[in-house]
Amino acid sequence: GAKTQLTGIVGAITVALLLLIAPNLLQNLPNAALAAVVIASAIGLFEFTDLRRIYRIQRWEFWLSIVCFIGVAVLGAIPGIGLAIVIAVIVWLFHWLYLRSSKERSFVRTGLGGQKVVLGGGAFVLPIVHDVIPVNMNTLRLEVARGRDKALITKDRMRVDVISEFYVRVKADANAVADAAQTLGTRTLEPEKLKELLEGKFVDALRTAAAEM
Repeated sequence: GAKTQLTGIVGAITVALLLLIAPNLLQNLPNAALAAVVIASAIGLFEFTDLRRIYRIQRWEFWLSIVCFIGVAVLGAIPGIGLAIVIAVIVWLFHWLYLRSSKERSFVRTGLGGQKVVLGGGAFVLPIVHDVIPVNMNTLRLEVARGRDKALITKDRMRVDVISEFYVRVKADANAVADAAQTLGTRTLEPEKLKELLEGKFVDALRTAAAEM
C-alpha cells in the first residue's frame, strides 16, 4: 500500500539495522525462503508495460534490452552490459552508414569502389570516401506558359497563348538513374530548378508544333 519512495528508504534502513544488530536471527532461515524474498524483489525490476511500449515504438531497442538481460543472466553484470553496449554501437553504426533506397527515391554512390547505382536496395556510405546523389523516381509535373510577348507563332503567323503541362520521370533502370544523376544532379528533387533547366527544350518543342499548325 506504499505510495511514496520513502517506503524503500525505510525498508533499506530496517534491513541494514537487522544485519548489523541481530544477524544471527537469519542464520536458520531456509534457503528457499531467502530465494523467495530475492525473487519477489527482482520481479519488481521488470517493467513489462515499458517493454511492450518499446516493442511498438522501436523494435531494435526491445531486442537490445532482451540481449542485455540474457547477457547479464548468463555472463554476469559487467560482461552482459558490455555485450549490450557493443551490439548497440554496431547497430548505431549500421543505421548511420547504411543508406537505403525506396520506391520514391534511388541514389547513385560514387567514390571508393567506383560508381554504384542503388535501385530498390541499399549500400554502405562512408564519410569522406563516398558521395551520394539522390534521384527522385516520382512523376513530376512541369508547367510551361507562353503568352503575350512570348506567345507562339503559328504557320499562319497568328499569335497563340499556350499553357502546357509536361510530365517527366526517371525510368526505373540502373542506366537511366545513372544518367539522371550525372545530367540533372539533385534537380530531380526540386521541380522548379528542373523546370529552369528543361524549359528551353519544352519551348522549342512547342514552337515547332505551333509552326506546323
